[in-house]
Amino acid sequence: MQRRQPAESDKKNAASEVRTMTEQSAKREQKRNQKRNQVFLTGRIASGFQFSHILCGKYFYKTELVVKRNSGTSDYIPLIVSREVPGVSDISFGMEGEYVSVKGELWSYRRYVSGKNRLLLSVYVEMLDTLSQNDGSREKNGIILEGYICKPPVCRMTPMGKRITDIIVAVNRSYNRADYIPCICWGAYASAAAELGIGSHIQLQGRIQSREYIKRYYDGRCMTRTAYEVSASEIKCLDGNGGTGKV
Repeated sequence: MQRRQPAESDKKNAASEVRTMTEQSAKREQKRNQKRNQVFLTGRIASGFQFSHILCGKYFYKTELVVKRNSGTSDYIPLIVSREVPGVSDISFGMEGEYVSVKGELWSYRRYVSGKNRLLLSVYVEMLDTLSQNDGSREKNGIILEGYICKPPVCRMTPMGKRITDIIVAVNRSYNRADYIPCICWGAYASAAAELGIGSHIQLQGRIQSREYIKRYYDGRCMTRTAYEVSASEIKCLDGNGGTGKV
C-alpha cells in the first residue's frame, strides 16, 4: 500500500504548531526568569560598613543609604552587602559619604529586638556602582514587587485626614523562601486596595521609605523607632480579583 505524501497545507499547519509551541515555551521561560523583587536606588552611603553575618562562607556587611525625597526629607534605607558584589572592591572602608547606585532586592527577616519578634527589612545588594558628586545629585528610589496579599488589608485615616490602606505582600524567593513586605497605598487607590482579599496576586511599583514613630509602653516609657515600608504609587491586580490604577 502506497503511503500518502503530506500535503503542503499539512506541512504549514505542522510548522505553525511548532512555532506556537516554541513561542509559548519562550514566554513561560521569560516569566520564570522575570524577577518579582527589584530595587533601584541612588543615594549617599550614610556610614562605614559594619560586619553583619557569615552565610555559606560569605561575609556580609551592613550600612544605610540616604536617599532624598522631592520634599527635601530623606529616607535611610538599610543595605546588606557582600564582598563579592560587583563594584565593591574594598568594603572595609572608606565609602562613607560616597554617592552610589544600587540594584538588588528587598528582603525581610525576623529578629528578636527588646524581647519581641520583629519583622525587619533590608535591601540585599546585587550590584553597586560608585558615582560622581554630580551623578549623585539625581537620587532615585524605586521598587517593583510581584506577590500575594497574605493578610487582610487595613484601611485607616492619617492625622491629616488622608485615607491609606496597609497591606502585606508575600514575594516568593529562591529556595522555597518568601519575603513579607509591608506596603502603603495612598489616595484614591487606597479604597480599591482595601477590597483585595487574601491570596490576591498583585504587582506594585513605588519607593522604599523610612519613618520614625514613638512607641509608648504601659509603664509610661517611650522609645523612638524606625519603620520601613513600601509606598506604592501604582498597583495592578494580576488575577482579576481587583482593580488596577495609579495613585
